[in-house]
Amino acid sequence: MKHSHFALVVALALVLPAAALAEAPPQSGERRGVIDEPAPDLELPDLDGNLVSLRFPGKIVVYDFWAVWCGPCVDSLPFLQELEDRYRDEGLVVVGLHVDDNVPSVEEVQAFLDEHGAKYVNLLSTVEADEAFRVFAMPTTYITDREGVVRLRHIGFNPSRTPERLENEVRDLLGLE
Repeated sequence: MKHSHFALVVALALVLPAAALAEAPPQSGERRGVIDEPAPDLELPDLDGNLVSLRFPGKIVVYDFWAVWCGPCVDSLPFLQELEDRYRDEGLVVVGLHVDDNVPSVEEVQAFLDEHGAKYVNLLSTVEADEAFRVFAMPTTYITDREGVVRLRHIGFNPSRTPERLENEVRDLLGLE
């Protein structure tokens, strides 16, 4: 199975307290994902099999790596849709990246998204994309500036704290008060 490294993520999520998966300052010399680097220049298939570029010139982009088996991911889907609806006209794009390599099937992923009201762009991630973004936990969310440079990362989704933080960060990158 291509995504066997995600079994490790599930195992870690079961044994590590949530605080351990929260954004932690990097240790000396440790890199924090792709922060301050251009987002990886990849094309991934959408749920219809069409290749879609991860580049959205001039837009603030929220890349959300998620999976149907991830409880916090389920909590984040409606919020991310509301976020895109609220700020689309100001230049926000939300891109979901499902990490389970067609398990479940693409049809089941689409039904899951429909059930949770997520109509923003959703793509099927690959091991190469997961590694390029250095994704090791679900959900992992990156936010880029208008030049495509990754500025922020969130690991996990706490419904009582994460929405406000994410929205404030998006508003800041959009130049809204």
